[in-house]
Amino acid sequence: MKRVKEGVPQYHSAVLILNKYPLGTLLTREEEIGIFWRLMGKTQNIAHNNQEKPYMFYFKTRVNPFRAQEISSQMELHVSSIESKVIEAFISNVRALIEAGEAVDVQGTTIRPLDVFPVKDLDFIGEKVCLVTETGCCCCKRIRTKSGKRSRYYLDPRKESDVEEWKAIIARKLAARTKMFMGIEVPEETVGVDIISTKPRQFVNYKSANLPTDFVQIEVSAPSPAVFTAIYGGIGSHTGAGFGAVRVAKKKLKRGVAA
Repeated sequence: MKRVKEGVPQYHSAVLILNKYPLGTLLTREEEIGIFWRLMGKTQNIAHNNQEKPYMFYFKTRVNPFRAQEISSQMELHVSSIESKVIEAFISNVRALIEAGEAVDVQGTTIRPLDVFPVKDLDFIGEKVCLVTETGCCCCKRIRTKSGKRSRYYLDPRKESDVEEWKAIIARKLAARTKMFMGIEVPEETVGVDIISTKPRQFVNYKSANLPTDFVQIEVSAPSPAVFTAIYGGIGSHTGAGFGAVRVAKKKLKRGVAA
């Protein structure tokens, strides 16, 4: 990651270094979401203006190279947003917590922010990018059950019967979010999504439900504003709850090979 020099007017990513207590435990998704929103503070007023969210986030545990088998107390929180004002407000709020020496307590877990800094935007964004999900992606549609009730069905990118619709929904959301947050019209048919590889489905407890999530590697081919939206806003549904966070692959991906 590259720190950006102070004074740069806009940036779309930030990293927070923090300590977590108690030691030796992993954060649940509910804890991650609770911590994220506590750290967002007044930024919530900016980030909650729309049903769709302009940002994504994920936590990473820092590994001690001398004791790799132990779970470290130090973690990183990576936040990116299509709208730079969200990152600016997030950094400002966290810096205020650091200066005041305040910690954040959520469900028995204590988080102490240590450092926060903006990350330099990519120098160039073209019309094609390979992305790897850092958190499981959700891709859902509304259906009616046999009883007539409306329900969510989470499409599976491994199923032949689901894969084309899965790609179509990912593309549709990228086009819609590009218009919503950047004000740029991108025809849905100009957004292409190609699945390079998938991993076994994982279920994450969220709001008392086990949501099916998919870790995938995809290639997005689209006008550069939609590619920008994917890189800094994530993919799929529920990105505001920490699902569908992505990173740009450092090298060209091979089909069926994890990056």
